[in-house]
Amino acid sequence: MSQLKRGIWLGVFALLLCVSGCSSLLGPASSDSMVVPEVDTLRTSSGPLGVPERVALRTVERSGYYEEVSTMLQGSTPSVTRLDSGTCAVVFNLELGEDEAKSDAFVVYPYVLFVVDISSKIVMQAYRVVPQLDAELLTVESMIKDDVRTVRMSECVAVKLKAARKIAEERHSGTGPVQPKRECDESLTQPRTACWCSRTVLGHFDTGCLQVCTTGCSVLPPAQSAACYGMCCASCWVPAYCTRVECRTIYPCS
Repeated sequence: MSQLKRGIWLGVFALLLCVSGCSSLLGPASSDSMVVPEVDTLRTSSGPLGVPERVALRTVERSGYYEEVSTMLQGSTPSVTRLDSGTCAVVFNLELGEDEAKSDAFVVYPYVLFVVDISSKIVMQAYRVVPQLDAELLTVESMIKDDVRTVRMSECVAVKLKAARKIAEERHSGTGPVQPKRECDESLTQPRTACWCSRTVLGHFDTGCLQVCTTGCSVLPPAQSAACYGMCCASCWVPAYCTRVECRTIYPCS
């Protein structure tokens, strides 16, 4: 078997192993991932960036793909992660849809994921990803080519999110939604409701999942390697999630 074929099979095997059984490698979600900071402390960041990570981030921010989603970004700083010596992943949270933002349920943020070749300064893969926690699925839309696919969420990511949802529901059981304040605005003819997330947990990679899944990706040809990394990153990203939505309604003064 050639080295290329061996690398492909290693990548496929690692991806299947990661999606189906990575929770056994890591055990229950750590307590850190359950901490719910107040809204004014929120930042999504993988820490101080080295030169390759800064190059990757600049490459993304100068691309047309970033311009497409820049108005939908959640406002926090991105996560930038080194995948191998020549490749980085850059992840941004996306804003919640209007219907999601008005819900008081546990909400998982969609996100946008870029895989960057550092040496050539090229965005190799760009995806919009929408998690569906109940079904443990991800809707992955390519921003580079006309392609939308549904893939399994990594088991260890699903376990973490469902554990967090259970804690959030127990914590807020019986408290009820926040009642809107009676405020008025003379310029309005109809009531207007604004909602925001007041308690959010940061997005991050499940590192054990990512290490297992990306085994073999680096030995593939560049295009296949980027696709391998992209699917692994989508599957192994623990999205930011909102555990409390608050709303305020402003009424016409008349």
